[in-house]
Amino acid sequence: MSAHSIDGYLAAICIAQKMITPDRWLPPVLNAVLPDLPAPSLQRFLDLLLHRYNAAIEKLADPKGLERMFRNMTNAGQRDWCKVSGGKAEL
Repeated sequence: MSAHSIDGYLAAICIAQKMITPDRWLPPVLNAVLPDLPAPSLQRFLDLLLHRYNAAIEKLADPKGLERMFRNMTNAGQRDWCKVSGGKAEL
């Protein structure tokens, strides 16, 4: 799972019509990354994930935020982002 796919997932969570609480969106992320994540790194991963979530909320609140979110992504990063955010918010 790439950072861009996580960002796309988080963006989909942020723009959903109804609020999606972390207890609903966090388990799919953890299920996807836990097999490759050493146990001592779990807290750091959660801290970074919540930081990215808050950053996504902030960026998407700005009308130009989505444009800026894409500006620094490679084509592959944009595909990963869209693959996750474009359909169901599932990993």
